[in-house]
Amino acid sequence: MPTQGKILLVDDEPLVLEMFEDVFVQRGYGVVVASCAKDAISHLDRGFFDVVVCDVMMEGLDGFDVLSIARRKNTAIGVILITGAPSQADAKRAALQNATYLSKPVGLDLMLQTVETVMSQTLQERGTEPSVG
Repeated sequence: MPTQGKILLVDDEPLVLEMFEDVFVQRGYGVVVASCAKDAISHLDRGFFDVVVCDVMMEGLDGFDVLSIARRKNTAIGVILITGAPSQADAKRAALQNATYLSKPVGLDLMLQTVETVMSQTLQERGTEPSVG
């Protein structure tokens, strides 16, 4: 199955990482996982991603920090922020930075639909094929 695009998945909850990684891989996406923002930034330094799916609340740097760094490296990267503590302020902040904002728990169907939409928008904006690897 050809790769549908490359996703960086960032969450400090191992079960969330494992569940979404399995689903994305089954759908043909290339997936790299990171359990903290520091690891995510390291992956962003070493590779190219089409979409970042990132928890907002993590120890140390948070999802908005990852969003900011990802966009400095690649202005046309899709970002989906997920949180267990949603707020109007964070939703607005995400929207202003052209990021999708979802509240946990995020069902598999909604997550897949959101990733597919963001991936499609990102590739269309860049006018390129999905990243591989």
